[in-house]
Amino acid sequence: MSSASSPLSAPVSLRAVVLLLCLLSQVPFAQSTICYDVTGLQSEVFFPCEPDAEVSSCCYAGDICFSNGLCSPSAATKAKHPKDFYVTPFFWNACSDPTFQDPKCFSGCFNVPGNGVKSCPEAGPNAYCCFGYSGCDCTDPNQVVTARAGSIVTTIDPSATYTKSTASSIHTSSSTSNTHTLSSKSSTHAPSSTSTSEDSTATTTEPKSVTPTNTSQDQETSTPTNASQDQGSSTPTNALQDQGSKSSALPIGVGVGVGGAVLIAVAAAIAIILLRRRRQKAPYLGLQLKYEYETKPDEAHYEMMTTYNAAELSNANPVHELPARR
Repeated sequence: MSSASSPLSAPVSLRAVVLLLCLLSQVPFAQSTICYDVTGLQSEVFFPCEPDAEVSSCCYAGDICFSNGLCSPSAATKAKHPKDFYVTPFFWNACSDPTFQDPKCFSGCFNVPGNGVKSCPEAGPNAYCCFGYSGCDCTDPNQVVTARAGSIVTTIDPSATYTKSTASSIHTSSSTSNTHTLSSKSSTHAPSSTSTSEDSTATTTEPKSVTPTNTSQDQETSTPTNASQDQGSSTPTNALQDQGSKSSALPIGVGVGVGGAVLIAVAAAIAIILLRRRRQKAPYLGLQLKYEYETKPDEAHYEMMTTYNAAELSNANPVHELPARR
C-alpha cells in the first residue's frame, strides 16, 4: 500500500496557482498608459488623457481631450498655426487599448483613411462624419456615425515629452509614398492630409528623447495631424497615417495579450497535474469480496472435512421379548 500524500500539499499548491492567476490578471494594466495607434503599434507622439485610468484615449501635447475619445487642438495650439491649418474641429488618434474596443476609444472611423472628424448637428445629437481625404456629407446617413456624448476631460500639457530608456538607434527605410523632414536631433513633420510622394530612401536617426507637438512626429510612429496644405500637395485633406513608421517588431499590446494567455494556460496545466498526482498517491483498495476473510500469517488455519464414510441405516423393526411368567 502506498503512503498517503500530505493533506496540505495539494491545497498549498492550489493557493499558489490562484495567486499566480491573480498576478497575471494585472499584467495588461501595467501597460495601460501606453498609447497605441490604429495599426496596434506603440506610439510615442501621443499622450494619455487619463494617465491613472485603466483605459484612456490619447491625444497630442497641447490638445483638448474629450470623454468620447476625440481630440481637438486648443486655442494656444491653433494660435501657432495659420487660420486654415486645421480642416476639421475634431480628430481621433490613439488609445491605451490596442484593440480600440473600450468605449473610451473612438473607433467610428476605422474604415475611413485619415483622422479628421466633422461634427454633424443637423444629423442628430452626437452625430459625426469621417472626413477622409475628400470630405464627408452630413446629409448622407451612410457617412454619419454616432458617438458618445463628449465632455472635456483635460488639456494635455504642451510641454509634455516622451523619453525613451533605450539607447539611440538608426533606422533606414525605403519609401515610395511618404517622405519626412528629418534632422539629427529631432524629426519635424508638417501636418498634412496627404504626404509628398517621392521615390526616395529616408534615413531616420532616433534620439533618446523626443518632444512631440502638433507639428512634430516621432520617426518610427509618425502620424500627421489634421489636414493642411503640404509642400507639393494640391488638396488639403486630413492626416494620413505614416506607413513608413511601421516597424517589424510585434505590437506590445499583442505580445502582452499572448504572453498572458500562455501563462494562464501553463498555470491551468500545473493545477491539473497537481490534482492528478494527488489522486495517484491515494491508496488503492481494489475490489474485495463482501464475505472474504483474510487469514493472518501466524494464525492457525482450520478446514472442514470434505470426505466421510457412508453408512446405511437399518429399516428392520427391532425385536422385543415379553417377560416370561413364573
